[in-house]
Amino acid sequence: MVPCKEMDFDKHLSVEAKRRVPPTLRKLVAEFDGAEGIVSMHAGIPPSTAFPFVSFKATLLDGSEIEISDPRKVYAAQQYATESFGYGPLMKWISAHMKRMHSPPHPHEHLLTNGSNHLIEMALSMLLEHGDPVLCEEYTYSNILESTLMPKGYECVAVPMDNHGIIPAELRKVLEQRREAGLKIPSLLYTVPVAQNPTGAITSEERKRGVYEVCQEYDIIILEDDPYFYLQFGDESEGPPGMDPKRLGKSYLALDTDGRVIRTDSFSKILAPGFRTGWISAAKPFRDRLALYMLSSTMGTCSMTANIIYELLSKWGDEGLDAHLKRIQSEYAAKSRTIIAGFNEHMKGLGQWEAPRGGMFVWMKLIGIASSDSIIRELREEKVVIVPGHIFDVATGGQPKACPYIRLSCVAPIEELKEGVERLSRVIRSAQQKQQTEQNKQQSSA
Repeated sequence: MVPCKEMDFDKHLSVEAKRRVPPTLRKLVAEFDGAEGIVSMHAGIPPSTAFPFVSFKATLLDGSEIEISDPRKVYAAQQYATESFGYGPLMKWISAHMKRMHSPPHPHEHLLTNGSNHLIEMALSMLLEHGDPVLCEEYTYSNILESTLMPKGYECVAVPMDNHGIIPAELRKVLEQRREAGLKIPSLLYTVPVAQNPTGAITSEERKRGVYEVCQEYDIIILEDDPYFYLQFGDESEGPPGMDPKRLGKSYLALDTDGRVIRTDSFSKILAPGFRTGWISAAKPFRDRLALYMLSSTMGTCSMTANIIYELLSKWGDEGLDAHLKRIQSEYAAKSRTIIAGFNEHMKGLGQWEAPRGGMFVWMKLIGIASSDSIIRELREEKVVIVPGHIFDVATGGQPKACPYIRLSCVAPIEELKEGVERLSRVIRSAQQKQQTEQNKQQSSA
C-alpha cells in the first residue's frame, strides 16, 4: 500500500468552489422530505396528482420484466431528486459495489451524476482557476479537450505514455522541467487509465503506483475517468472477466491512501448511454462541494432513470450483472479481434497498431502518411468514417495539424467491420502510392 500523506483539501478548491454554499430552499426541502405531520408550503414540488404515470414496466433481453408499481416509487420516479447525493437505494448499491470492487483505503463518499462528462466539468471548476495547468495523457478524450479544457482556458500539459499508460518517470520529468522553468506546477492530473480513449492503453498497477507517488510528492489530485473499466476483455483462454476484481485490476481509487483521487464511473458503457447516469467516488470534502455544483446546474439527476437502474440491478443481483458484463465484454472482444485480424490480413506495411485489451477503440499510426486528415475525403467516398488523430492531441489542444494517427471504433456489426477494414486498406495503399509517385517526381526534377 502507498504510505498515507495528509491532505489539505481546502488548498485545492477554486475561489468559486469556496464561495458555494448549500441553497437555503434545498436545505428546507431535504430537512422535511418524508416527515410526517408536516404541511408543506415551502417548495414548488408538484403533487402526485399532477403526474401522468401510475406504473412503469420494461422488458429485458431474456423476456423477463421489471415493474415499478408501488405508489411511493412511482411518485419518487416522477418527482425532483430531493436527496442531496442521489436516489437512496441506488446510492446504497453503489457504496456496497465500490467497496467490493475497489476497497479504497481512504474513506470515500459517492454522488450520483448526469454521466461522467458532467462530473468532469464540475470537478475542473471546483479545483481550477482560469489559466491553471492540467496534466493529461498526450492523447486524450477529445470531448473533454475540445469542449471543456480548451474553452475554459486551462493550460493542457501533455504527459508521455505508451500501451501501459502514463510513464511515471516522464510525468516526473514534465514536473521537474516546469519547476526549473519557473512555471506553475499543475495541481490536477486527468487520466483515462483503462482502455484509454483514444489509444486503448491500460495502465498497469505498477504504473499507477508510480504515478500516485509522483502525485503525492507534488500534491496533485488525480481525476480518474474510468468508463471502460468493465469493458476489459481478459485473456481469450480464460474468457471474459465479468466483475472479477482480481482480473480487472486495481484502480487509482484502490491505491488512494490520501483521498487525492476523484473517480468517475458510468452506466453509459455497461447499461445504456441514454440513462445519462454515472457516479463519483471522492473524499467527503470533495464530494460535498461537487454536490453543490450539482444543485446549481441540474438540481440532481433524473429520478426516473435512477429508479429504473436500481430496479434492474436489484432484479439481476451480482450474478445477473456479472453475466451481463461477460456478454458485452465478449461482444466487444470479438469485434476488436475482427478488426485486428483484418489488419493482419490487409494492413501490413500500411500502419502500426496494438491489439486492444479492452474498450471500444483501435488506435493506428499510418505509415508513410504524415497527416490522417489527407485521406478523410477518400474515405468518405469509400463510405468509411474514422476519426483523425489530431483531435485528441493535447499538445495542440485538438487543433488541426499533421498527425499520422487514426481512431477506429469496434461497435459496428462484424461483417461491416471486415468490409470497413478492406476499404480503409485500399484508401491508405492508394495514398501511399500517390505520395511515393510525388516524391519520385520531386527527386527526378531536383
